[in-house]
Amino acid sequence: AGAGGDSQECVVVRWPSIAGKRYELRWTEDLLAGFYLVASDLLAQGSAMTYTNHTHGAPRGFFRIVPLE
Repeated sequence: AGAGGDSQECVVVRWPSIAGKRYELRWTEDLLAGFYLVASDLLAQGSAMTYTNHTHGAPRGFFRIVPLE
């Protein structure tokens, strides 16, 4: 069994960005199952983006950053 978590726990995702570019953040617990949309239309203000996501008790997972056109 994975480590349980309090529903108030958070993870901070940080990535390099380009000012003025928009990004989408996706998440999955299983890389073979596909990704779910967490946040869309995130506008970069500088050279780094930060997004805080509640874990909702998920023991672990993977994020994907998608640059939007």
